[in-house]
Amino acid sequence: MKKTTATLGLITALTLSLTACGGITGSESDGDPSGSNRPSSSSSSSVTPEPASDSAEADAADLEYSDQPGESAFGKAYTYSDGLSVKVGEPQPYTPDEWAAGGENHDQHVSFEVTIVNDTEAAFDPTFATSTVQSGNTEGDEVYDDTVGGAPGTSVLAGRETTYTVAYGVDDPADIVFEMSPSFEHVSVIFSNGGEE
Repeated sequence: MKKTTATLGLITALTLSLTACGGITGSESDGDPSGSNRPSSSSSSSVTPEPASDSAEADAADLEYSDQPGESAFGKAYTYSDGLSVKVGEPQPYTPDEWAAGGENHDQHVSFEVTIVNDTEAAFDPTFATSTVQSGNTEGDEVYDDTVGGAPGTSVLAGRETTYTVAYGVDDPADIVFEMSPSFEHVSVIFSNGGEE
């Protein structure tokens, strides 16, 4: 019992210390970052990754850190100072399948297309990407079924991107705050439709 309590205390302390330290920050992007594997109407177009920098220490010094979340709008990218970008599409109506888990406490459901573009110099592991939703004054419930739920597990190579879909049960689709973090090292980003009709 003492061992379990000590372990839980250590995990809690580690989680709080990671949260308190903040993470890599950035800003909303004017452009629309894309990876070399993004489907396009022109089969010949592609994005070539920048060559690796000679000085990793200089690159690390250029990173910006904060303990405050970033902000962006649905459909706009948020680019971190290390080159990673995240974009969350506008909420879309969603109907969970008959075997879905989660979202049962809400009559309305929406889905979001999440895109992570890796314009850093190393592979990025999206496994720990997380998201939460608030709708009205109530926390949304994530839906898991055959087509939605959770982040991808395959590493995103430098210069490439990954897209996946998450869905939530919500109280009011016209008033949604979507918060996501691509990793423990990056601050979370808040995407919102501001309660607009």
